[in-house]
Amino acid sequence: MENIMPIKTQSDLPAKEILEKENIFVMDESRATHQDIRVIEIGILNLMPLKEDTELQLLRSLSNTPLQINVTFITVSSHESKNTSMSHLNKFYETFDGVKNRYFDGLIITGAPVEQMEFEEVDYWKEMCDIFEWTKTHVTSTMHLCWGAQAGLYYHYGLKKHLLDKKVFGVFEHHVMNRKVPLVRGFDDYFMAPHSRHTEVRAEDIRKIPDLTILAESDEAGVFLAIADEGRRIFVMGHPEYDRVTLDKEYKRDKDKGLDIKMMYISTDYVFNGQGTRPWEPDDHREPLNAYGQSKYEGELAVEELVKKFFIVRIAWVFGVNGKNFIKTMLRVGKERGAVSVVDDQIGSPTYTYDLARLLVDMIQSDKYGRYHATNEGLCSWYEFAVEIFKQAGMDVKVTPVSTAEYTAAYPGQAKRPMNSRISKEKLSDNGFERLPSWQDAVGRYLKEIQ
Repeated sequence: MENIMPIKTQSDLPAKEILEKENIFVMDESRATHQDIRVIEIGILNLMPLKEDTELQLLRSLSNTPLQINVTFITVSSHESKNTSMSHLNKFYETFDGVKNRYFDGLIITGAPVEQMEFEEVDYWKEMCDIFEWTKTHVTSTMHLCWGAQAGLYYHYGLKKHLLDKKVFGVFEHHVMNRKVPLVRGFDDYFMAPHSRHTEVRAEDIRKIPDLTILAESDEAGVFLAIADEGRRIFVMGHPEYDRVTLDKEYKRDKDKGLDIKMMYISTDYVFNGQGTRPWEPDDHREPLNAYGQSKYEGELAVEELVKKFFIVRIAWVFGVNGKNFIKTMLRVGKERGAVSVVDDQIGSPTYTYDLARLLVDMIQSDKYGRYHATNEGLCSWYEFAVEIFKQAGMDVKVTPVSTAEYTAAYPGQAKRPMNSRISKEKLSDNGFERLPSWQDAVGRYLKEIQ
């Protein structure tokens, strides 16, 4: 039987229609009254400026449960929202005074764009203190996000936040610290999560508090997750609720404010014409090969025009855990047919997304701006790539080399591909960045990852 994830909301909440289009089961009030089920009562104290975006993000996350959830949105009455209409707040939100006599299974306290202010300078800080105190008796478990986490740590444990030299902004790698705690049992040993903040609570300060346990941390971004009182208080320093476009929106918002921020743009060797045999240098003349290359080229031009501190990183022949790629196609076709024909006169280097991500994290922490090329080390043809895949996968598949002309004749209408995808990575070494491992090594690790 398919698991359903019923979230009870007001019938005309704008986020409800979007969630339903994503096949997320959202139950309105009228239907919920006919359900004889003990619902989980969740409160969301939404302090974010774009409240409707946050509503959608959190409801989307809460849908990943077979439990029926009743969500109550809460707002502070001591602050006037500038980015959400009063009609929306009056219709879909309760004030703290309206809910303080209720009991909740869980409460989520969001971040807020006030982190560079002292806590006592925030106009609704007194109300926040009342809410923090109320959670001790009326909420089973409270999850604090970003500024909400910093505020909670300050109120409950007296831990101060510290202004960072530069904004922690982007998606960072974290490692799990304590697998015995149930909250992180489903986590991978290493996972990626977004941050967007100007301040931090230092790990060494958290470790001084006996009641607090750090569960996940990043070498670049600091503490991500901490817990207290067996889960009654959870502190998340990042923004796990963010969707795939939220950081992009924040970047553009910060840029419009004139903030000095960095930009990472992933491009492709398709910005070159794909001819010759010499490896393409990062600053070579660009002459896009096809429509895809043209779109990436125009993206590069926009970045160079609008941003001072940018990294343009060109990659090729990409494969990773998510989405389709050449390796997955070869494994599927080889299993189905026992034989494949592969082009042998297009030369380049594969790129494993896991290796690339580690490089990008190192790069964004630096000030070595400019254009770069990044693929795994070594050259091969698509034919040689396929042979190595089947070899490492232990599959007996006949691989026949064919020319691009032969392949195009057999499959007309295909997009034009570069004959020469060789790209020079010397600039990485020149600027102190560690180059990616060999493509053969990457294939081996990737095959283990997808087994």
